[in-house]
Amino acid sequence: MAGGGGGDGYLGALAKAQQAAVKTIDLSALKNNIQLFNAQEGRFPKDLNELVTQRYIPKLPITPVGMKLAYNATNGEVSMMKQ
Repeated sequence: MAGGGGGDGYLGALAKAQQAAVKTIDLSALKNNIQLFNAQEGRFPKDLNELVTQRYIPKLPITPVGMKLAYNATNGEVSMMKQ
């Protein structure tokens, strides 16, 4: 069997699509839980781990490879950024 040249392009596109989907889903749920925390506690969480310890979420979302969560406790903003 001869090796095809198109596999890398497909897998690369698949990986990028998966990372984009993970980014969107995780951030949207996380932002909702930060707002819920703020509404119930009267403040934003001091860090994202407080959402776990206070049982707003079971665990922090897994970020795509090479990415990390950035959180601002002053305004409750969360974003994904390169490590």
